[in-house]
Amino acid sequence: MISPDEIINEAEKLASSKPVLRDATFVLKHLLAQIEEVDFYAEAFPGIEKLRAKQKEIDDPDQLSDIQKKIDSYKLFQKHYLIISIEKLLEVARANQWDLCQRLAYYYVFNGEFWHVLAEKELASFLGKVAEKQGVPKFDSRHYEFKDKLFKQFEASAHLPEPEIDEDTVLINLRNGTFEITPEGQKLRAFNTDDFLTYQLPFEYTPEASAPIFKRYLNEVLPDLESQQVLSEFMGYIFLRNLKLEKVLFLYGSGRNGKSVMFDIIKAMLGENNMSYYGLQSLTDDSGYYRAKLVNKLINWASDVGDRLQSNTFKQLASGEPIEARLPYKEPFQLTNVCKFAFNTNTLPADVEHTDAFFERFLIIPFEEYIEPERRDPKLAEKIISNELPGVFNWVLEGLERLIEQQGFSHCEASDKALREFRKEADSVASFVDEMNYQPDPEHWVKAKPIYLNYREWAISEGLRPVSRKNFQKRLEALGYFSSTKNVGKVIHLKKHHVNGTH
Repeated sequence: MISPDEIINEAEKLASSKPVLRDATFVLKHLLAQIEEVDFYAEAFPGIEKLRAKQKEIDDPDQLSDIQKKIDSYKLFQKHYLIISIEKLLEVARANQWDLCQRLAYYYVFNGEFWHVLAEKELASFLGKVAEKQGVPKFDSRHYEFKDKLFKQFEASAHLPEPEIDEDTVLINLRNGTFEITPEGQKLRAFNTDDFLTYQLPFEYTPEASAPIFKRYLNEVLPDLESQQVLSEFMGYIFLRNLKLEKVLFLYGSGRNGKSVMFDIIKAMLGENNMSYYGLQSLTDDSGYYRAKLVNKLINWASDVGDRLQSNTFKQLASGEPIEARLPYKEPFQLTNVCKFAFNTNTLPADVEHTDAFFERFLIIPFEEYIEPERRDPKLAEKIISNELPGVFNWVLEGLERLIEQQGFSHCEASDKALREFRKEADSVASFVDEMNYQPDPEHWVKAKPIYLNYREWAISEGLRPVSRKNFQKRLEALGYFSSTKNVGKVIHLKKHHVNGTH
């Protein structure tokens, strides 16, 4: 394990040579300044240089005429301008450590520290300016059809395949370098374009940093230590691409309990642009538009859970499996290495699939402490964000280290209990038999059809979607109620238990 002193020394070295933070606009502006005029004939026809040199060496008019005819026989076509223009641009970009590339439905420029997303229109305009500066005739370089083709050529020449992931390495990009965790230890090292990191946390790694205000806040709003551990582990899980724990975090509880402060702190730590904020119903709809916007995000954190969602899509997102997505008017693509998901919510989904595979995706952390008005500090999040983000990050690293060592989340009884209660409350059939005070009884029975109709009427009145008659029977069987066939038809063996204890 590398010592803290070694990490600090490495960080100081990086800081002394660290370039000024550059956004995409800055990089494109300075990259354009590096573009020089291109000899398209020489690039397209390498033999032409020898002919030009030979022209300078001879005086015979006939020979000169023959050479000139050969030179004139070389004709530049639009394809030459398109291919050469993009290839020369990419050469200049790499020479300046400002690589350009296209991946999935997005375009990127490496700014020396991480890969920045480029707006499509910004890139298209930039490519046209590059071509004109390289010497492409003005009435080509400015023509919309040429620009469209130039853009398509960029997509072909600068396409970046899915980067290979080293399953034993965790990388986290910060202001003063890339924090690397391997089986051999952890260290802060220089930025590397090959990492293909598309984000940067907005602060420097400081191994000795602490977060006393944050710890006091945490002990007040989430006094259960097991819950604190699991929360820090999930925050570390955000940076893991190789460990598939297939969990979605739900910070659950009524208002005024500290959930929103946690959200503000994590948003500041990760960086607002490195998060998305879409509700579950939007993420699981059939269009795939919202899923396409998850590219390059570390986490999607929202408050809109919704009552109904596409269960299969939800399970796919939680598992990190490849899933189809598309931007409007774009071709669909397979989204891989999907970000993590968290939700602040007062209520959990009601109309859900009742399978172990579905419920196992839920990691629920109850926030049950009500903060009295006189104890509230409206500037608490601001104080922590202004002074303690490096310390909060070290708290996250502690959770990440536990997660890697355990290859899973720590046990948390509060989370297990919350999940059990959610499963029960989300089952409208279980809620129905509880409210009706039914109990299994092998000696008594009622007709199946009337009791199902009673259930349907009750579910609709409660704002719930009733399950089918077939699933109603399956749910009852799972709850210990069995059915049989009598001369009156299908029956359910149960009996109503009166509150006063009489039957």
